[in-house]
Amino acid sequence: MSGAKNITEIVSDTVAERRFSDWGSTDPFPHISPSLLNSADVHDYIEKTGMVSPYHPEKLKSSSLELDIGDLVIYWDDKGKHCEKTLADGDTFVLEPNSVVFIKTAQKFRMPHYLAIRFNLKITNVHRGLLLGTGPLVDPGFEGHLLIPVHNLTKNPYTFEKNEGFIWVEFTKISPNGIWDQNTQTVEDQVGKYIAFPHEKIVKDVREYLKKAAPHKSIQNAIPDSIRAVRETANKAEEHATSAKRTLFGFGIGGGIATVVAVGSIVISSHQSYTGFNEVIAQSNEAIAAVKKEYDLPKKSSEIIVSLRDLNIDLRNLTQKLQNIESANNDKIALTVQNKEITELKQRVKDQEAKIEKLIKQNEQLKAQMQTTTEH
Repeated sequence: MSGAKNITEIVSDTVAERRFSDWGSTDPFPHISPSLLNSADVHDYIEKTGMVSPYHPEKLKSSSLELDIGDLVIYWDDKGKHCEKTLADGDTFVLEPNSVVFIKTAQKFRMPHYLAIRFNLKITNVHRGLLLGTGPLVDPGFEGHLLIPVHNLTKNPYTFEKNEGFIWVEFTKISPNGIWDQNTQTVEDQVGKYIAFPHEKIVKDVREYLKKAAPHKSIQNAIPDSIRAVRETANKAEEHATSAKRTLFGFGIGGGIATVVAVGSIVISSHQSYTGFNEVIAQSNEAIAAVKKEYDLPKKSSEIIVSLRDLNIDLRNLTQKLQNIESANNDKIALTVQNKEITELKQRVKDQEAKIEKLIKQNEQLKAQMQTTTEH
């Protein structure tokens, strides 16, 4: 392994580019087996090929290299406006709660044909509740800076500084091929061809990644909008629950049932906002409890009481299911199955609608019976 003197030479991007031109298509160390590279081999390949610049040997671990925050952060604000912050040395930025930002790496990569990389967050950032997910593969032949999406799924803001280490990258050598290893031997039935990284995919400006991925769209965390929507619905539910008793005093049994149906309708209208949804259902349960507590319904309304009890049980079940989703909200594995959970909840809501329609019909029948009794 070469000394630190040679390392300082490839800090210059010009020197790194020249070395990559010499060794990007030829493996200088063919004796190193295809595998996840250890720190000694990573050091030698960087020094020889210029595949990372700037390079700081002190940022190496046993099988990975720490990457730093670069000079650009991209995000969308609460109103969906595209924002960028250019960072000079010593500048900081805040990763707000329930937000996502795209961070440009300080290091530039020039990946030889025989090496690939993967990256992931530093464990400190993982323990903070930040999420990157499984680092994607960066193919051999890639050239440029990385643009890293980081999600803050917590209620805490975190401050970062330019040139602060925030992810680790690992290097893997792929199986040999005659393009970069002249000693590679093939057998007669091998007909596959090596597919090089497309030159047209090499971009100089990391903004192009986002323009291609989501043109004319904001890339934001949907949780804040869901929370606001649920809070608004919860406030409406609270108003209905508060007025339930007043309605019952004025209109008796029929009015009380109508109030419960109205609250149930609010629950149905908010089924698209699963986060915090249990608050709305709790308000519905309170309204039902108020009806039962304040009035001793006549025996003729026993069928209505049974229907109300069924509705209350269904609401509690729905509450529990949503609480389970909410408790798993910070689990990146659980997030992958939320779409299935939401589909199931929508079906449950449809079932609730059917029960409420049945309740309305029963209520009308009861009112008609009571009216007939009064006339006689």
